[in-house]
This record gives sequence, C-alpha cells and structure tokens, in this order.
Amino acid sequence: MTTYSPTLLEHYMRQPRRYLQYENAVSLTIPSGTPANTEFLLEVIPDTPYWFGIRYFKLTTPLEVQANIKAQHPDAKEDFLLHPHQDENQTDVIYDSSNWGVKELILRKFYLYAVTKVETTADREVILKFCGNYKKKPYR
Repeated sequence: MTTYSPTLLEHYMRQPRRYLQYENAVSLTIPSGTPANTEFLLEVIPDTPYWFGIRYFKLTTPLEVQANIKAQHPDAKEDFLLHPHQDENQTDVIYDSSNWGVKELILRKFYLYAVTKVETTADREVILKFCGNYKKKPYR
C-alpha cells in the first residue's frame, strides 16, 4: 500500500475542489470467442494538470471475466487495488477509499483491467464507475 507524506497531503487539503461529475463510468467490451487468460487494459487519465482524488469505485464484472483496478500513485508506483481480482458475475461492488485507510485515493491515473477465465461465449462488458474530484499536480 502506498503511504503519502504529510506535506503532500497538506498540499492537497489546501486546494479548491474541482469535482468530477457525480459518477463517471468507463466500460470495456470483450468480444465473443476471446480465448481464456486474455488480458485487457483500459487507461483512464485525468485532464492535465490534474490528478484524481477518488472516493470510491464501483466495479461490475460479467460472466466468464475477472476484473481489477490498476492504480498509478503519485510516486509513479503501479499496483492492483484488489487482491484477488473481483470474480465473475458481480454487479456494482463498491470499493470505498476507506478500504485503504484514506479519505480519497490520490492517483495520477488508473486502469480498468480484465482477464477472461474461459473462452467467452458472447460479448462481455466490464463496467467501472468512479466518483471523486480532481487534484492539481504539485510542482516540484
């Protein structure tokens, strides 16, 4: 888990908030006939010169697919937020920032990650909803 320095947190707390829409969503469609263990990655980048301050994610995984959220933290370290991956056939599972012990996750960007468990029998759509605000990048 990434920890944030007190000075970095103070920098973000002093900034005026620029909110995302109430709930944003990205989706990834996996075509029918995709072989097992095929990985997909969809990058989500904030407007420059901002980073994300994410309050929660809602992840929906269809049949035959597992999904995860891969995050890039302010120190440029990347890791998966969920251990293990969210399993198939789950709708709107909420992952609140308090799960990681913070009020909001400060992220440079994040990815919607999906992997097929078996060969897909139909088109499958993985949906990631998120809510939070934008944070101005600190100048170093």
